[in-house]
Amino acid sequence: MSSSNLTGSSIPAPSRTRFCRAVDELTHDGLGVAEAKGSKGGRRPVVTAGKADDVRAAYLDGQSIAGLAREHHVSRGAIRRPCPACRG
Repeated sequence: MSSSNLTGSSIPAPSRTRFCRAVDELTHDGLGVAEAKGSKGGRRPVVTAGKADDVRAAYLDGQSIAGLAREHHVSRGAIRRPCPACRG
């Protein structure tokens, strides 16, 4: 059995390595351009900075994380993420 059958690819290893490096370089270059324009990679937060302040205040006033999640129509994890006080 040849090694190409074991890896699931018919591309020889040196070519595959060059291709992966090229993709990595292009990805890195694209992220650099996006950062220079002021963009940030990744998903936008579900709980925005303004909502996070409201969530934090409500949590410190005694409201439960589950209640806050229901009120804001997000998951409990989305409530905990921007609010360090809510992680405890």
